Amino acid sequence: PHEWIDPSGKVSLVEYAIPTAWCGKKLAELNEAGSFWLTAVTRFGAAEVVGVDIVGQEGDTLHIVANINALDALRERLDQGPEH
Repeated sequence: PHEWIDPSGKVSLVEYAIPTAWCGKKLAELNEAGSFWLTAVTRFGAAEVVGVDIVGQEGDTLHIVANINALDALRERLDQGPEH
């Protein structure tokens, strides 16, 4: 993924292509308060800040703000899908 890390090294903005398991699912289920939060989605080449009702579509790029120490948990959540 593409990553930006703030100067203090505590917060990262990461970019992921949506995993198939999240297509057709409410993306708010990705969020874990205090650890990581989906903030924007790029769809059909246009980025937008998201609300809680957005549903993932094939081809989406997810932009997630994360605590640097929660990146492994975020990757695990993305890989496992919303049913876990």
